[in-house]
Amino acid sequence: MNWIMLERWRMVLVTVDELKKSPEGWELRLKLMIPDEIREKAIDTLADKFRDYSFFAGPRGVDVLVSFRITEPWEDETVHEVVETIVAELSLFIDKMEGYGGL
Repeated sequence: MNWIMLERWRMVLVTVDELKKSPEGWELRLKLMIPDEIREKAIDTLADKFRDYSFFAGPRGVDVLVSFRITEPWEDETVHEVVETIVAELSLFIDKMEGYGGL
């Protein structure tokens, strides 16, 4: 599945790095391009808000790992719609964070 989603919110760029099917559902890796000087604060703040996601300092920003499942027949969101929702939630939260460039 090859596709890229980019969201720019002030000083932060959110990209979909990888989306793959796993035995448990789906695994998503996002990249948040966050300036070095605010990276640690951003990781702490994001981890407090999004407790089901994992955040790690990467070489060019913050890596975000998310696992999710679409298991119920009445769940009508596609995988891409779930990914778009996750990206939008992160982007909107980052935009509202205080400080430098939205953080």
